[in-house]
Amino acid sequence: MQRFSDLQITDKLIKSVSLAPGLYEYSAFTRCDFSGMDLRGFSFTECDFNDCDLSNANIHGVQFREVVFDGCKMLGLDFEHCGAYGLDFKVSDCLLNYCNFTGCNLKKKKFNRCHLIQADFTHADLTDVIFDSCDLSQTVFFKTLLEGANMVSSFHYSFDLSQNRVKGMKVSMEGSLAFTRVFGVEVV
Repeated sequence: MQRFSDLQITDKLIKSVSLAPGLYEYSAFTRCDFSGMDLRGFSFTECDFNDCDLSNANIHGVQFREVVFDGCKMLGLDFEHCGAYGLDFKVSDCLLNYCNFTGCNLKKKKFNRCHLIQADFTHADLTDVIFDSCDLSQTVFFKTLLEGANMVSSFHYSFDLSQNRVKGMKVSMEGSLAFTRVFGVEVV
């Protein structure tokens, strides 16, 4: 596998740059467009993605180790088959709508000010995950491990508690009312 280190790539349509598959480490991508790109064969270690568009990219088998995504548009990504070693990333101010995290190990990850509308966390391990000020509208949590997860500052979530492991999960008072709707309870 080819190795690329310490790259600084800014304002590029990556398809036109002919970025070769390989291991990218200690590199920064700023305002780059990866949308719709086939990233199979890529691995990113200690890389920063700032204000990039990765929407609908094929990330099957891609490794993300100690990667930072800040202000990125990442619509429709399928993280289910990303890397055999789990996902190691930090995410802030990102659009992650329609992303698939089915079966992913995301223990202790933090999602800061992200939109995760209609994301799918079925069978994911979200132990001690923090959703800080995130929009979780229509996000799917089914057979999900949410023990110790913190959703206190997040909003628009509603899912069946009985279909998930939620011991120690933290939610706001307003958020807790959303769970009553799932069971047909009307709070007046």
